[in-house]
Amino acid sequence: MENTGNTGGQRPKKDSSKTILVLVIVALIGVICTLIYSNMQLSDELEIRSQQMEADSTSHSLKTQELDELALAYERIRMEREELGLTKDSLDKKIDSLNLFIAEVRKGNGKAISHMKQMITRLKSELAKEDNQITALKRERDSLKVNVKTLTKRTRQMIDSLNYLHVTREELEEKVAQASILKAENIKVTAINAKGKEFEKDQYKAKNVDKLKITFVLADNIVARKDKKNLTMRLIEPSGVVLFDLSSGGGFFKAEGKELAFTENQTIHFDNTKQTVTFYYMKGGSYKVGTYTIELYSDGHKIGEADLQIK
Repeated sequence: MENTGNTGGQRPKKDSSKTILVLVIVALIGVICTLIYSNMQLSDELEIRSQQMEADSTSHSLKTQELDELALAYERIRMEREELGLTKDSLDKKIDSLNLFIAEVRKGNGKAISHMKQMITRLKSELAKEDNQITALKRERDSLKVNVKTLTKRTRQMIDSLNYLHVTREELEEKVAQASILKAENIKVTAINAKGKEFEKDQYKAKNVDKLKITFVLADNIVARKDKKNLTMRLIEPSGVVLFDLSSGGGFFKAEGKELAFTENQTIHFDNTKQTVTFYYMKGGSYKVGTYTIELYSDGHKIGEADLQIK
């Protein structure tokens, strides 16, 4: 009976040890689970931070790239302003300032990095204004080019028209000048002897000719101006020598581009009434035998010719 009582007294101790062991194991499991959970949370946080850092890095890189592109865009604006002949001092300062800002960002300047977004927004707005101004100026320039081309074309057309009119006027003036040349009609050569008697024959004896009378009619000419006309007569001997005496009215004149000697000269007022003109000439000596030529001129243009036979 004593052995039975001893066995029953040892069981509570064993149960208590088991309970403690279970509790310890459970506690350890709890600690392990807590550590595992904490480690998982830390891993997630680290992953999130890593992703955030990567995102920040990507965003920073993109913003830096955007700043570089803006800098290039402003360089383009500067070149376009130069092409348009515009001043660019303020733009040069802006580009220099932008390049310094980009350099600070690349160095990792926190203040510069924190202002990247605002800087990009402001630069984009200013760039848009610059582009709009350049576009407007280009349109104005192109419009001016079109106007200049139109004016140049019109000017050329006007010059061509004026040249045509000039040529036409010159041709017209030449035609008028040619048509204005008078013409001597019904030329008659009459011999006058020493007694003043006139003879009108085909031939004259030298001894019977003391003076010559040359008459002609100025033909109708509605183109010629009604004004003073200088008429000239040349009496040419059979040898080709022009008879003239400086003391009695002879001399020299220009006709058809040459300087010629003349025998007699007079000025009349042409009135287009088929007026008759008369020249008188006294040689002061005997006439040579042969054919004499009488040439008539008006203002340097030959207007008629006749012959005189002396035997």
